Amino acid sequence: MSSFPVTNEEVDQAIGLIAESCPEHDVASLHRNWVKLVISQPNSKNLKERRTISYAADKIVNYLKWREQLNISKILQNTSNRFKSDLVEQCFYVYGVDKLNRPIIWEVSE
Repeated sequence: MSSFPVTNEEVDQAIGLIAESCPEHDVASLHRNWVKLVISQPNSKNLKERRTISYAADKIVNYLKWREQLNISKILQNTSNRFKSDLVEQCFYVYGVDKLNRPIIWEVSE
């Protein structure tokens, strides 16, 4: 899957939209490279165009709400320290589900 260039201003704009849509979340803790990655993906209806910033921001807001609904923070409190350090040091995103309908976590390599 190819990606499109994204400027720092566009990342700032997306983070601003996320903050407006999801004020209960600390958007400062969002990994800027992850936000940039979400924006840089092709539009699913026209692969020659990049996703709009508002669409990417909506995807991230939905992800944050999903984390809250499933109480992911509490689950992470009960995980191993090694996995936690990997989560802090790496950039991950959730895309798709497995055969048991569990979310699949992908690591983003830079």
